Amino acid sequence: MRGRALILVLVGALLGWACAGGRPWGEPTPVGHWKQRASELRELDFMESIHFRWLRRSELPEVVREELLNTYSPDFVDRYRDAYVALGLLPRDLDLVQTLVDLLGEELVGLYSPHRRTMYVVRGTKEQAQQGDSMIVIHELVHALQHQHFPATLDLLQELRHNDDVVLGIGSAVEGDASLTMMASDPNSQLGRRMADAMLFQSILLAELKTSRGVAARVPRLVSVSQVFPYAYGTPVAAETYAADGNRGLNAQLLSPPLSTLRVRFPDEERAVEFIRLPLETLALELAPQGCELGHSNVAGMLTLRVFLEEYEPDGTHEELVRDWAGDRFVHLYCPDGWELAWFTRWSDARAAARFARRYRALAEAVAESAPLSGVPSVIEEGRSALVLTPGLLEQAPLLLQQSEIRSYRSFGEWKSDDCFPESPCPGSGATAQTGSSRQSMK
Repeated sequence: MRGRALILVLVGALLGWACAGGRPWGEPTPVGHWKQRASELRELDFMESIHFRWLRRSELPEVVREELLNTYSPDFVDRYRDAYVALGLLPRDLDLVQTLVDLLGEELVGLYSPHRRTMYVVRGTKEQAQQGDSMIVIHELVHALQHQHFPATLDLLQELRHNDDVVLGIGSAVEGDASLTMMASDPNSQLGRRMADAMLFQSILLAELKTSRGVAARVPRLVSVSQVFPYAYGTPVAAETYAADGNRGLNAQLLSPPLSTLRVRFPDEERAVEFIRLPLETLALELAPQGCELGHSNVAGMLTLRVFLEEYEPDGTHEELVRDWAGDRFVHLYCPDGWELAWFTRWSDARAAARFARRYRALAEAVAESAPLSGVPSVIEEGRSALVLTPGLLEQAPLLLQQSEIRSYRSFGEWKSDDCFPESPCPGSGATAQTGSSRQSMK
């Protein structure tokens, strides 16, 4: 829920919003009217009050920084970044917090902070249509409604720290709902909650991603793609859900969101998602005499896999391979002779695992050049598994293949009922502090 909403202005320009009849600049904000409109559209009541604050663009970076540091400790951010550096997808010298502050400070227009019960909206120019303000506010008010009616789901966005794939799946349900609802918020607009509107929204977002300017053009591709994904692909899923069962369907999706980015990108894919628990404690004990220390562990998922392939093989074809992804988990380790990486991947069948292994081997030297690894990674195949290991972990291959635990789930509900394996105990049972906005994940 953290990110930008410049897309609202682009859609507005495309559909020719008119300023005629709008409230004069400087009039009191009709927050009560907007709350009523959001409540009517989503058929949900506000159960508690929220604060509203207009921001100048110059005030936004500090608000973003406070929200980020309220959620993530500096040590977590460093280890998180280093894990994706080891994977070959972020530069080692990246200041991740400053990158997000710069990116969101330039492009974000709306932000809902549940722990502050406050909605922030960046004041536009006099030329910005009233409908633009209204749609942005409605988007954030939907996040407030989500927070009040589906707190357990939103808590996972805050507290699930080691599975970005699930976080992006949840975020797609959250942002798809808010984006679809905001498009129907202006009765004078041509937009509604139809699939055609959702696909228009998606096409403009993806076009914007390709032609980004300013800070957006300079951030690593993993960051920009992860920020866009929940909106671009979550909104059509929400449109299909709404067409089938209205607001009841949207509510059901918030209670049981997609379990992976694969399910968001390919909604017809019914194959179970496999979750992996690596034997991290045993691995740490065995490598401790060498002076190694565990770093961050996470799940790449379909989306990050696609970004990885596109980064290192920009002219390749990736659709079939990424759709064959079944699950994964990677872990990064700090060692005196260079960083180590273990990336345990699962595939739909042994042939898909072999295809990934061949592709990765062809790219392994380039990955090693981009990150301070101990050497060029190797790939070990075993049935539907393909295990990527740096040189210092090759002796640990039997341990990782034999002692890693794999469980399959077909739905979010199944996974959560199993105590969010392997993140048990299931995150999200504590205080809510997730930030909502008009995009998602630390990536």
